[in-house]
Amino acid sequence: MNRTTGLALALALLTGAAAAAAPPVALLKTITLDKYPDANAVTVFDSTLVTLRADGRNVTRRHKLVKILTEQGKQQYATTWDEYCLTYSKAEVRMARVISPDGRIANVGKKDIVDVPTPLWEGSKFVLPNVRVKSIQFPGLALGSSVEWVTEDIMYNPVMESQYDAEHYFGGGDPALCVAYAIDAPATMKFRWLVKGGSVDTSFAVRGRRRRTTWSAHDLPKLVYEPMMPYRESMTRLLVCTQPDWQTWSRWYYELCSTQYGIDSALARALDSLVAGAPTDDAKVRALYNFVNQRIRYVETSYSGRKAGYQPEQISLTFQKRYGVCRDKAALLVGMLRHVGIDAYITLTNPGSQTDAELPVDQFNHATVAVKRPDSSIYYLDPTVENSRQYLAASEMNRGVLIATRDGDDLRYTPLIPADSNRLEVQIDDTLRADGSLTGAVVLTPTGQQELSLRSLVQYLPPLRQKQRFETYLRAFGPGARLDTVTMTDARDLDQPLVIKLRFSVPDFATVLKPGSPGASRQSTIRFSLPKAGSGMFTSSSISWASTMPVRRYDVDLRSTLAWHMVHRMALPRGFKTVLVPDSLAQVHDKFEATSATVVKGRLLTNEASFRLKAPLVPVTEYEDLRSLLAATEELERQHVMLKTGGEND
Repeated sequence: MNRTTGLALALALLTGAAAAAAPPVALLKTITLDKYPDANAVTVFDSTLVTLRADGRNVTRRHKLVKILTEQGKQQYATTWDEYCLTYSKAEVRMARVISPDGRIANVGKKDIVDVPTPLWEGSKFVLPNVRVKSIQFPGLALGSSVEWVTEDIMYNPVMESQYDAEHYFGGGDPALCVAYAIDAPATMKFRWLVKGGSVDTSFAVRGRRRRTTWSAHDLPKLVYEPMMPYRESMTRLLVCTQPDWQTWSRWYYELCSTQYGIDSALARALDSLVAGAPTDDAKVRALYNFVNQRIRYVETSYSGRKAGYQPEQISLTFQKRYGVCRDKAALLVGMLRHVGIDAYITLTNPGSQTDAELPVDQFNHATVAVKRPDSSIYYLDPTVENSRQYLAASEMNRGVLIATRDGDDLRYTPLIPADSNRLEVQIDDTLRADGSLTGAVVLTPTGQQELSLRSLVQYLPPLRQKQRFETYLRAFGPGARLDTVTMTDARDLDQPLVIKLRFSVPDFATVLKPGSPGASRQSTIRFSLPKAGSGMFTSSSISWASTMPVRRYDVDLRSTLAWHMVHRMALPRGFKTVLVPDSLAQVHDKFEATSATVVKGRLLTNEASFRLKAPLVPVTEYEDLRSLLAATEELERQHVMLKTGGEND
């Protein structure tokens, strides 16, 4: 399909002229697995039309046609899934049909169109009865079938009155012949837009007092998934809005939340008690943060109010219930801090992806807290991050954040903390015996994200599973490693660092070759590898996982900085001299670095190794360097320490 034909089809679909028209059977027959060997399905067209009123109310109509090529494609498109909230809109299916490979049409019956509350999943903390799913189930699919449907989302309560904003993606997991997005609005509404991650065609049409703007893209390749890719940022996407600036959003959210901070007598008494022993502002912040973080459960059992999902609950009610979702907990903490004289504000953010700053488009899905110090500097707190001594999780660093203020604030970014603020300190002290056995202890002292992960591990796993997990860590010493005892500080006490001590034994840690053994010299020899220092450097398995591909097209988004530092001191057996140790490693790159060095002094072998991921986003231009560093550490893991009888080290 050429670009002219594609645009003509898109425009016809956007006007609704082709909603019930005969399907393009001839075109469908040209879409084959031979032509698209890596595709499970091909999007023939994906057309969206937003018909907008001046007050912000609108109808979004989507018309999509997909050709199925494989069994996986059948599974993928057997059911559609559209979520909506009754507070804001309702969803309708206007047409749904299956087109057989030979062009026969089977309309989807009413029994195969269902509207149900959003299903819960295991571990979900949210029960949202007025959030629903409209689903189409396409029966009788075969290879070569096509599915086509038209849906409408009728928005009768816009989030921000008299305004409109949207983010639209062009392309995705399937190749697409044509994707079009259009806004039909009063000519007096002023829009701004920006296309990122690619290019699209733009056209305009004026009819009377209305103006239609259409963005379309053609012959879009399949977006091939890569581990830890920044998926959203890797797509061509359109940002469009009528809001003039971020200050408009900031003032709007300030006003929306301003009525919710009332403090009743029960909350006032609790506040007096909580800060009674706090002599400084910092101590008051810590006391109130710990209370909201640990004593107010992160749970949602309602989605009510005209601005559900945005406006928090009355904070006295959240305190009374002892639970709430992110905005409820954030508002409660803001109200409590203000009550004791701390200058605090609720914020909007998105910890999962970066916020595009160029246009004030709503990309938020989370609420946190900003505190302004007397010198006007600002720091941030997230009371939903359980088990963290940091106020903000590492994955929330360097993310867009909008502080809700009376006068309006511009989009800011949370600071990117240094790698050593998310460090795992590993201290190993052990003793190697002449028979090749090893006994010792590992002390783990984590900070930041590393501490959050380990606190969550020991709190949420039952004792047997904890033991199994720690034994997995000790496999770095070899498959025969045994965990003898575990001791640790109280993982629930956020006022003290977490320290974990693992005592272990490895009966067959080293290979011992005595004189007369096959391959042995006249001297007794002990040979062993150090406990996989290279793998240990990368405590986040996602780093190794993200580096499995020989070549990447997209950046690697590892979500946070991190660091690992190990000092391993091994007491060697008497009567042996060290004749071989692993090479040293020192690689320093812009975004990451690693070192390893082994020295022997007397009967003490010391290996010190470290790794730092200095920025969470590794550009694809540095991917080869990351793989080179990994290869170097894997080579170290294959090198041996060798001891021989006949003297001792100096």
